[in-house]
Amino acid sequence: MKRITYILGAGSNCKMGFPLGKELYMNTYKEILNDPKSILNQILELFVLEMEIEQYPIEFAKMLKLSNLESVDEFAYHNPQYELFAKIAISYFILKAEGKPDFDIFDFPEENWYRLIWKNIYNSEFLDFPNKNYGFITFNYDRSLENYLYTTIFNTYNTRHKFNSKRSRTNVMKKIPIYHVYGKLGNLPFEKESKYLEYGLYKELILKYQNKIPTLVKKLFNIIKQSIDTIKLIYDERTLAGELKEIHELISNSSKLVFLGFAYNSLNMTILGLDKTNLDYPRDKFGYCHDFEKNNKNLISQLTAILKNYGIGFNENRYNNIKQYLLEEDGVL
Repeated sequence: MKRITYILGAGSNCKMGFPLGKELYMNTYKEILNDPKSILNQILELFVLEMEIEQYPIEFAKMLKLSNLESVDEFAYHNPQYELFAKIAISYFILKAEGKPDFDIFDFPEENWYRLIWKNIYNSEFLDFPNKNYGFITFNYDRSLENYLYTTIFNTYNTRHKFNSKRSRTNVMKKIPIYHVYGKLGNLPFEKESKYLEYGLYKELILKYQNKIPTLVKKLFNIIKQSIDTIKLIYDERTLAGELKEIHELISNSSKLVFLGFAYNSLNMTILGLDKTNLDYPRDKFGYCHDFEKNNKNLISQLTAILKNYGIGFNENRYNNIKQYLLEEDGVL
């Protein structure tokens, strides 16, 4: 069965409440500078005390703002003394987004393109699951995709096909490979029996400790202390090992690549093994951009030229979101 592999950028799930790079950048310095008693500031202060850090969060936030880089990752590359603060901020905001109290992906909101994936891989016969051959390579830190897919698979098939062991659960999910290029917030319970991080935990903690802020801060501190070890930054050389071999194998064994909400950063393209000297495999590559300014002819020309360099076909049709793109664009689902 031929495989379609989806390459996911921040624009792929921003409609589900996850921050784009620029939003993450702005949220970080604003929360630190505008509210000295914010939860993020209190978490940072605990790290400073426990780890005897010489840098100050306020200086980190000021420099981040004045850098005007619009990227926490890129700022940390130029200012490695603040790498820990950058990872703490990223972990905090992704943790919050995973536990948004006003968004439930299982209520089938309009922007939920994950449901299209599930409908296409579902098969009434478990032995024939998945019905289609998909793979995912994500540059995002959140676990929303694998949490959604595992939850739907478990609640559909578990009664007749007991998933009582980690091995059985892992084997099911291996049929839908999902790789995080720069790591993720943490392992989900079905991925690891110890040192896992439950999905949506922030919502539960807020409800339980909303009147006990010091306890809430300490709980979040302990979670983030664990998650910063599983998050890598964009220019971190450690990303050039480990899973990259499996990622390259997934790409080379795919018949199509579909880029969703991706910024086509040259470093990220090189990491994928898709630089301008290696355009043949796979031959079919498609791209969808989040919030594309369709009436900006100059921008269209620039983006088309960039994608052409990588052998990616860009369709200028007026798709309102990824769900519509997947439904209406030929050959991407």
